[in-house]
Amino acid sequence: MIVTRRLSAIVCGLLLAILSWNQVQAAQERETPQQRVADLKAWLQASREQMKAYEWIETTTVSVDGEQKSMTQQRCYYGEEGKLVKVMLEQTQPEQGGQGIFGIMGAIKEHKKEELLDYINNARNLVQDYIPLTAERVQQATSNGYMSLQVLEPGRKVELKFDNYLKEGDSISATIALPTNQLLGVSIATYLADDTQNTVTMNATTGVLPDGTIYVQKILLDGSSRNVTVSVQNAGYQRLPR
Repeated sequence: MIVTRRLSAIVCGLLLAILSWNQVQAAQERETPQQRVADLKAWLQASREQMKAYEWIETTTVSVDGEQKSMTQQRCYYGEEGKLVKVMLEQTQPEQGGQGIFGIMGAIKEHKKEELLDYINNARNLVQDYIPLTAERVQQATSNGYMSLQVLEPGRKVELKFDNYLKEGDSISATIALPTNQLLGVSIATYLADDTQNTVTMNATTGVLPDGTIYVQKILLDGSSRNVTVSVQNAGYQRLPR
């Protein structure tokens, strides 16, 4: 008799848990695209505030034709006015006479070398322009009618796409986990300077710190027209003394 009651209690508990989960999942699926945008904006703003309590090391690596050409490390933190501060820690670049950006180009004309360096610098700056996403630009794209939603996995993942996010013709795709509304990653299709034919793609993934703070863990830019890749990794997170 006692065993039967215990089994009944366990079964009832499981049924209630399943019912509660189904209710949460149904509520998530009923959310409108605008509500999901609001969730994303709230997450972006909360993440930025949480990151102000930390400092970290940003490592940027540039490769050409699959070979590493330069690496920089910077200490990053948010200053008193809420602006991101970056302090150079280390910068390495192969000598011009070796197998560096210049050495491998041998007989190529000087202006071609300068064009490649300009491309690399523009690509590095482009990463900072797009990542992290801002709630203001997300809202602007939404208000202008450039937002769309796609269900990737029912009840588990959705994708919010924002066209003309920063430049005319670019697109941002944010993958969001349900029901937590955690941003899992961002895919970006854009171009350098004002040349719409000079396309690049970026992919960013997130990580989670021990206290639950979510941060941008890695960014990879692919500039296929010049076989240039820019990799940015954020690590070594420590709380700032306050």
